[in-house]
Amino acid sequence: MVTLEAAESDTLPTKLAFGEAKLPVNEIVFQRYNDVDLVLVDRIVDLEETYREASIPWIPIALAAGFGLMLFVGVGIFVLTRPSPVTRPSVHCTGMDN
Repeated sequence: MVTLEAAESDTLPTKLAFGEAKLPVNEIVFQRYNDVDLVLVDRIVDLEETYREASIPWIPIALAAGFGLMLFVGVGIFVLTRPSPVTRPSVHCTGMDN
């Protein structure tokens, strides 16, 4: 596996240069994605987005889901382990013939 990391600097890159062919070729086609479509571009293209900012929206969702799961399990354990209500036996008098 190859891992690429950008050099630390104060300025973000604004252009991307595609690599050059090492052997002679008749034609080189450079493409990039524009939404979901591939479009033809020059060898050097402008970067349209900022790629260094990290967004982690799943952390609050994961915390809320974990809290909900713990609450659900806690209520389930409480309901399943609580003592059953005490029932008093009914008193029947037998053998009293007056």
